[in-house]
Amino acid sequence: MKFFIIFLLFAYVFCESQVLPHLNKKTFANGINGFSLEFTKKLERIETKNELFSPLGLAMTTGMLIQGANGQIKDDMLRMLGMSEYNNIHIIHEMFKNISDEYKERATRSQKPRNITLELSNLFMSQEGISIPET
Repeated sequence: MKFFIIFLLFAYVFCESQVLPHLNKKTFANGINGFSLEFTKKLERIETKNELFSPLGLAMTTGMLIQGANGQIKDDMLRMLGMSEYNNIHIIHEMFKNISDEYKERATRSQKPRNITLELSNLFMSQEGISIPET
């Protein structure tokens, strides 16, 4: 009986320490929106005539970079996206995939049939000879 109680206490403490905030669509969207607004404010300070950028594209690229980052750089990128309390990179990556799929679905779904194709893509390139760890 003592062993069983100690086991339950250990299981409770272990599980309690692993509880992380839940990353849902709203929290994820708020992070991307905050990142986009911050980026736009910084872009306004630059003296140029024309600017064109995709907030979602920048957020998705940052999400890709997070997968290969660690330490302070990873923490800074997560904070930039408003997701510093979520350390499960796989869930963040899955959220980006879901949002990409949802954009495609919304572009093709309509009350009136339209001939629309929406493709979202990112490309990651590295210097030859640089090893990139697989995730």
